Amino acid sequence: TRTAPTRDDPKAYASWEKHDTIRPAGAAPWNSITYDPELKLVYFGTGQPTPWTSAIRGKGDALYSDSALALDANTGKIRWYFQMAPGDNWDRAVFEPMLVDLPFKGKVRKTAILTSKVGWGVVVDRATGEYLSSFKTAYDNMILGWTDKGKAIVNPATVPSPEDVGSGKVFEVCPHFHGARNLQAGSFSKKTGYYYLGVNNSCMDARVVPIDLRNMEPGMMGRPGRDKRALTGVIGTPKLVPGMDYVGEFVAFDPVTGKRAWAYRVPGGAAMTAPALATEGDIVFGGSVDRRFFALNAKDGTLLWQTRLSGDVSGSPITFEVGGRQFVAVAAGGKPSVSTSFGPLTNVDLSNGSGTITVFALPDPRDSASRPPAAKVIKQSSDGTRNAIVPAADAPQAATTTTPMKSVGGPALYTAAQAAAGARLFATSCASCHSREDHSGANFRAKWAGGPISPLYDLVSTTMPLDAPGSLAKGDYAAILAFMMSESGYPAGNTPLPSGADTLANVKLMK
Repeated sequence: TRTAPTRDDPKAYASWEKHDTIRPAGAAPWNSITYDPELKLVYFGTGQPTPWTSAIRGKGDALYSDSALALDANTGKIRWYFQMAPGDNWDRAVFEPMLVDLPFKGKVRKTAILTSKVGWGVVVDRATGEYLSSFKTAYDNMILGWTDKGKAIVNPATVPSPEDVGSGKVFEVCPHFHGARNLQAGSFSKKTGYYYLGVNNSCMDARVVPIDLRNMEPGMMGRPGRDKRALTGVIGTPKLVPGMDYVGEFVAFDPVTGKRAWAYRVPGGAAMTAPALATEGDIVFGGSVDRRFFALNAKDGTLLWQTRLSGDVSGSPITFEVGGRQFVAVAAGGKPSVSTSFGPLTNVDLSNGSGTITVFALPDPRDSASRPPAAKVIKQSSDGTRNAIVPAADAPQAATTTTPMKSVGGPALYTAAQAAAGARLFATSCASCHSREDHSGANFRAKWAGGPISPLYDLVSTTMPLDAPGSLAKGDYAAILAFMMSESGYPAGNTPLPSGADTLANVKLMK
């Protein structure tokens, strides 16, 4: 199934106004895929069109970007689609549809709850794609509402024109590229009827900028150094919503009425980074960029328990049972784009620690009498049927193991001053999308040690920064490589790392 259409799909192809000069691109399937075995439909969301802005791409809805798609499991044909952001300009990607049965007008319907980077949720019939209702999830100034047929009503003040490209005009767009929600998935409880989701309120000062359309010509995308170039046409700087002093909220939505049942904020209003996890015991888990992993009463949002982990709580919490004992596990320290963009808005000092998985457990009923109270994180309530959380003061400290950084053998390939300059460049040009941990230490050595530096230089110089890849000086890209090497244990010396992929072809990183 093609999500960026060709002439074989005339209706969708025509929705890209400049299809004869700028071929439809982007609209990539991404995030989790869902399947309904009764309807034999496969569901997933799609990303933004490329270029991101209609000021370059041309008018039109740009099907099937920013959409939820339902495909026939046997044929792969699109049974229906629902587009959350027609004619997208600001990266409003759609995430996984959640399949739930909900009562509408006295009848239980097979529905899908759709959420995306826009500050709205939409409920559709998952058999037909029929629009049923919508609800606001976070602050949004781009979509003003929805028609009776489910078409987004776009605020014209947020739509750039071709004359705006390269003009320097600033658009205040809310939310930021990284969304009201991002990879932090929602969770639904049949017991409460609520859809739980960690959302973020944000805006950005955005501009549309020229791009090199030659990289979209047939045959060019596959050439080395070409296919990695980001064709966005937009740049933006995150900021707080005017009048708000917080970003993150963990919210229980009633998807039928569209109302918020309750909302919870961590102290300081830090961004939400973890997917939600609702349990049969009326507990819902979430996590934030400031390292808080928390459990709330699923009915009213009361904080039951929390702890601080080694980094931003960016993994998906799961619960499982082994030998009759229940566990909850979650990963932290991933530093996804939400963390690097929204953390600074509430003065969160992001941890530089490496990623960890932390596991918590219910007490073993076989030895509960001998288990000391301080070891309990989750315990059974007095009726023996539902789980409750003990106060945070009783929570155990998770055991973690850290490995000291070791020097790596081989010649000194860069200078300390060069690495320091690279650190500043990485912070200003790369860190909004790229985690420092992904490009340092064991992660860096696993990817690049034992081979030449030239492929790394080629990758960095053709993808960073996101808003204008390839725009830095060659020496700046060499400095960024020097910074990565310094963070990964490679020694500094007296000779700067040279620039240019050709120059570096014979320079290897020792294992």
